[in-house]
Amino acid sequence: MKITDRFVVYYDRKNLLLPLKWLSNLLLSRAPKYDGGAAREISLCLPRLMELAKKDSRVMILEWNMFDPWPHEKVDLIKIANVLNRSYFTNGEILAAIENLRRALKPDGRLLVVENRAVEQWSLFAMEGSSLKLVSEGNGGCDISSLVERSGSKN
Repeated sequence: MKITDRFVVYYDRKNLLLPLKWLSNLLLSRAPKYDGGAAREISLCLPRLMELAKKDSRVMILEWNMFDPWPHEKVDLIKIANVLNRSYFTNGEILAAIENLRRALKPDGRLLVVENRAVEQWSLFAMEGSSLKLVSEGNGGCDISSLVERSGSKN
């Protein structure tokens, strides 16, 4: 096995490269089969945040597709973590999502973009007119800061 920054390459005993499709079929054939029994829900939210939302009506945890317009009233803060990155989306798709995030914010709203890599990187943006401006960042900031600051500039 060889590991690079972006790929894991598998070799067989004769040091021949294994085709990914063959390897995935092999691994999946050995995976336990779902027996149709009860499944358990896994929450992607911090338990403390879920408790706070139960106690404080101002805190909302809502499911939303970032590529669709925000269907609710505008909000003060949006935190988006480990989603807006070039490993998953093109710059155009990221810009489309940022536009929807920007439109979901109040005039004095904030957008916190977090990327958990070897070290957590984050950037905090504030609404300034119809644009988002970088106000603070940690560990070098997120990789898409320039895209976030481009949002709203044509509106």
